[in-house]
Amino acid sequence: ELGRDHPALDVRLDEVDPHLSVDLAAKGVVDLAVAHDWDIAPLPAPEGLAQAVIGLDRCDLLVPEGHALAGRDGVRREELARERWICQPPGTVCHDWLVRTLRTAGYEPDIRHRAEENHTQLA
Repeated sequence: ELGRDHPALDVRLDEVDPHLSVDLAAKGVVDLAVAHDWDIAPLPAPEGLAQAVIGLDRCDLLVPEGHALAGRDGVRREELARERWICQPPGTVCHDWLVRTLRTAGYEPDIRHRAEENHTQLA
């Protein structure tokens, strides 16, 4: 809609890891980055960049039908101690967030599968 309503704008969208998006904005490669910034894995704005909250994004926990946690409105970190995980590779913001979040509950996540693409994780 933005491109249609403002044809002089050069609108392009690239999905990249939040760490990379902030770096691209700092280098002037892109004009704007929308990035996850969690309290447990903050992404500080480098010098010369402005930062603003545009919304809140809750974490989604996906489990198969019939799983003990399926259908619940909420889950506490402590309830996840014995679960096995699929997540993004180390060094990505989602992996770092998962590891830090579960470590705050006192345990190391049992990551069995690493996949960069969300569609692969869901499958």
